[in-house]
Amino acid sequence: MIEKVSGQPYAQFMKATIFDRLGMADTAVDDNGAIAPRRASGYRLAGGQPGAFRHAGHLEMSVPYAAGAIRSTVEDLARWNVALHGGRLLSAASLAQMTGPGLLRNGAETQTAVYWPGEPGVPPEGLIPGPYAFGLEHYSIDGHRVVGHNGSLPGFDAVMNVYPDDDITIIVLTNTGGAAGLLESQLSRIVLEDR
Repeated sequence: MIEKVSGQPYAQFMKATIFDRLGMADTAVDDNGAIAPRRASGYRLAGGQPGAFRHAGHLEMSVPYAAGAIRSTVEDLARWNVALHGGRLLSAASLAQMTGPGLLRNGAETQTAVYWPGEPGVPPEGLIPGPYAFGLEHYSIDGHRVVGHNGSLPGFDAVMNVYPDDDITIIVLTNTGGAAGLLESQLSRIVLEDR
């Protein structure tokens, strides 16, 4: 849709309209063939054994494309977060719609997100639906509202959660598959403990 509306290739549009504008010099739509200084290698645990790292399988970035082929850093994602919530990217009305739960025509919250076993508040059997809209999950942990998004590719895992009522954002990027969610959960418990 971005390409159709803008008339530009997705990577070019994102660079000029978002990344350059916000000073996100270490963020780009990834291209496996491009030389990217400090590009992290992705790993997996062999047999799930701690310390038994193996290179993750190769994934051509044209496969996830706009659904996950952006490489970035914690610093650049913090810039994105400040700009987004500071009104530099969206109107106040659009931001409120984006960061609130999605609503169906009958006023009920959407229930399309899926939470996995091990995530906070999820029963051991996992897979419970939750509110999801505009690419963001909406839920609460111990009374703290959370708006966030996570993603994984072979060898990489990421979580960015905003705790809007606490004015806290936690960003975790890992180059080992499946690690970011647990780390974010542990960090949030520490940070929110005294609130």
